[in-house]
Parts: sequence; structure tokens; C-alpha cells
Amino acid sequence: TRKIWIMTTQQELLETRRVRAKRLSSILSSTTRLSSANIMSERFFRDASVDAQTPSKCLIIGSGAAGLVCADSLRQFGTKYEIVMVTRDCHPPYDRPRLSKGIDLKINSITLRSEDFFRKHKIEYNMNQEVEKIDFDTKKVTCTSGRIFDYDKLVIATGLVAVRPPKSVIGSDLRGIFTIRSIDDASSLSSYFKERVASSTESLNVIVVGGSFIAMECVSYFVNNKANVTVMSRNKPFSAAFGAKVSDKVMALHAKNGIKFHVDAKFDIVEYKDVRGRPGHLGMVKLADGSVVPADICVLAIGGMPATSFLVGSKLKLTPDNYVPVDEHMRTSLADVYAVGDIAHFPRSCLLGIDSTSGNNTVSIAHWGVANGQGRSAAVSLVADLDERVERASFKIVPYFWSINFGKAIRYAGHCTQFDECVFHEDKTKANEFKFAAFYVVANKVVAVATLDWDPLCSVFAELLYNKIAVSKADIVEDAANLRNLLK
Repeated sequence: TRKIWIMTTQQELLETRRVRAKRLSSILSSTTRLSSANIMSERFFRDASVDAQTPSKCLIIGSGAAGLVCADSLRQFGTKYEIVMVTRDCHPPYDRPRLSKGIDLKINSITLRSEDFFRKHKIEYNMNQEVEKIDFDTKKVTCTSGRIFDYDKLVIATGLVAVRPPKSVIGSDLRGIFTIRSIDDASSLSSYFKERVASSTESLNVIVVGGSFIAMECVSYFVNNKANVTVMSRNKPFSAAFGAKVSDKVMALHAKNGIKFHVDAKFDIVEYKDVRGRPGHLGMVKLADGSVVPADICVLAIGGMPATSFLVGSKLKLTPDNYVPVDEHMRTSLADVYAVGDIAHFPRSCLLGIDSTSGNNTVSIAHWGVANGQGRSAAVSLVADLDERVERASFKIVPYFWSINFGKAIRYAGHCTQFDECVFHEDKTKANEFKFAAFYVVANKVVAVATLDWDPLCSVFAELLYNKIAVSKADIVEDAANLRNLLK
């Protein structure tokens, strides 16, 4: 049994205990949260026998959080589906968000479900199976390996693929250029970095491209291993989503830990170059302004795109950028086909406490918790497909995510793509120069909160959203701590 130690104050512990006793159980009842540190006990799994007389096969494409929770939930509900999972990965399911927080993690430390688990619960798990095409008329899925899988119900949970430079960019095939999307990506990066450190007499120069959470999380690994790290981005990290004040705080935290920033389009990489003595290996990069800077390793963290190329041109409806539109039950435009996770474009009305009449009608949120909830919602709908007595439960969630940057916890609750104003609070005691709470206001209403080292403020706001308790600008403009009073 793995133990996790959590440090907190007595006041925060009492607050959390009170909130949990009153409300948290109802949130968790609708969302199965998976992590390698807290895997749901198998006592929740019912008899996994398959009805031999009237079998119905559920094929799940993908082994990320959404697909795995869907399979888990079907077994927890005691359904008689024959469950088959296919994945392009060559490992059992694992905790993907931890990769950028610890690049040299071993697969055993982040595995969510073992092959023995799948055998025990009669879930057929097929690795190394990249889907090539789907015939929705005959209900057959063809993989690049040549294998064909049939289905009665289909759940597409293929997630995102990392954006890489076009092959037309000179030198983009050099060794030393990485993304961090899979455990194999992280392992290759870690091994290459250690190999370069061992063979070099000087500190390595690492360039991280992008201002994403993955970019900001991974830099600490290289700094802790004595590398010179430069972040290159067209915009300040997090500025587009969280505003200038939050971005400035995060950049200050990173600068204090030795990270350099080059923020401007003139720092776009237009060519990757090797150097004499190490042909085929990255040694420098040429930038849009014509300058050339040393680079032993380049990590690309510039976002992801939906892994749905095999659906383009098919009968399944896609958005212009190839996401899959779904309803509140995760159903797609085709009967018997569901989509969950990062590829799903779902109704904005699924976001608890958020005004669904403003902004886009559908959203796609690439968060671990969202993927978990969608997987479970799809499973409920799949059960309802077999048993008309089962009521479909609409997907409902309060978006919540967190990140760790140099030991500091950044948390975010709510949803906001544009805001009228950001009410920004800092540590009045000046004891923590990086501590902040940012409240994002739209039409005088707080729709999202971002914090650094200000726990449990984000959790309190998430509870308010869940219970549809409105927070106005006036509630928090003087003191961020006033937020807690609204729960009383």
C-alpha cells in the first residue's frame, strides 16, 4: 500500500473536512478519478462474466484516462458487455500528466492498470494497434497491423498528438528534438539527456519551445540537472489564458530558478543545425531574426492536435479542426458511437456553474478530470443502451486542474476563454513573493479562479460552482478570503 503525506494547516483541514462531508461525495459519485497513487479498489468491480447468449461488444479505441474509466465503469456497473480495448501505445494504461512533472519516471511507477487486471476482469487489451480506418456501416475497425475489430458499440478516446515542426523545416529530423506526450517520449528524452551529460564537460543548453503547462513543468528537470534552460515562446507563458499579471508571477518564479525567456515571434526556430563532431545531432538552432544560438536539446511543447486523422472523410461528423462533437451523454452524430476525452467537443452547458448562454456553445477541455468524467458518463449511456430502466446521466463537471512549478502549486477552477477583468490579490504579508489569487470576471460575475500557493481557495470556488452559488466581483474585490464565507 502506497502512503501519501499531505501537509496542511489545522484550519484548512477543518475546512476540507466540512466541505467533504457535505458536498464532495456527490461530486465523486459522478466522476471516477484515476491516479497511479490511488487506484480504485477492486472490491467495487462486479461479476465480469459475459452473457454468452446475447453478447454485445463494446470496442474502446484508446487507453488514456477517458477510455480506461469507461471500461472500468462498465465493469463496476456489472454490465455484460464484452469489452475490447485497442491502443497505439505499447504499455498498459498509465498516468500521462505526470510525465512532464518527472521526465525520468519509470513505467511501473505510473501504471494505472496491469495486464493481470484486464485478464481478471475480462477486458481484452490490445497494444500496438494504430487505427487506420472505420467502416461505420459494417461496424468494423481496421488497424495498420492488418487486424480488424468488430463492434456493437464504439467509444473513440484517442486523445491528442503532440505538434511537431513540419518536415519542411531543415534539420527537424536531427536527434535531440523531443516532445513529451508518451512514456516512450519521456524515456527517450531522459536517456538522451543523461547520455549527453555524461559525454560533455560543460553544462548542456536546453531550449524549451512554448509557454504551455508542459513547458513550464518540464524545465525544472533540466535545471535540477545543471543545464542552461531557455524558454522560447511567441507570447508570455499563460498570458493568453490567465492574463499578464499571472504570467509575470510565473515568469518571475522561473527566472529566480535560472530559466531565461525569449518572448517574441522573432525567436521562432526556422532551422535546426548539427555541429562538427556530432553529425546528425542537434547543436544549434537558427531563429527567425537570423541569429543562431546553441542548443543540445530542444523540447517542443507547443500544443496538441486531435488524433482523429482516421476519421477525416468518414461519415462521422467532425469540427473544422477535427474534434468530435458530442451531446451531454457523449453520443456522436452516429448511432452506437461515442467519443470521450480530449477529442470530444461537448456542450458548454455541461460545465457546472458556468453561464452556457455566453461564448461558444461547445467546448473541448484537455484536463484529466474532464476525461475521467466523460468516460464514466459514456459508460452510463452504454448501460442505458442495454437496459431501458437505466436513466442516462448527463455529463456534469467543474473544470479543475493543477500544476507544479519549482515546488509551487498552481491551481485553476472554472472555465474562461475571455474575461472583462482580472481581480488580482497578492500576499499582503509579503512573506511569499509568488503567492497570488486571480479572479476572472465576466459581466461582474467570477467565472474562474487561478491561484499559486493559496490553497484551498480554488477548491472552495469549485464547490461554489458545483452548488451554483454565484460569486460577484464585490464578494472578492477587497479580500480573497471572503470566498470561504459564501459556503457557510
